[in-house]
Amino acid sequence: MKLNEQQEVAFEKKVTNYLENAEDVESHFTIKRKYVKDFIDGKYSMEKNIRKMRESAKSEEETKEYEASIKEIQTMIKEEGLSPGTEDNS
Repeated sequence: MKLNEQQEVAFEKKVTNYLENAEDVESHFTIKRKYVKDFIDGKYSMEKNIRKMRESAKSEEETKEYEASIKEIQTMIKEEGLSPGTEDNS
């Protein structure tokens, strides 16, 4: 399936510390395709999804982790100047 045919897009950040044999640290979530550009531009931060989590039976800890993942990835995109199709081949 091509990207433009998918309803949702996954964002993921994975950090591996090989020197200390530490566990991988992952941040990830999915977002509706129609919001991807606004998310990358910093104009959309998924407030509605976070509010729904708070109103549902989700724990506050789970909601905070979800919100932190969103902020972490959005900050990384801004700081690194990332955009769709950008790869780090180092």
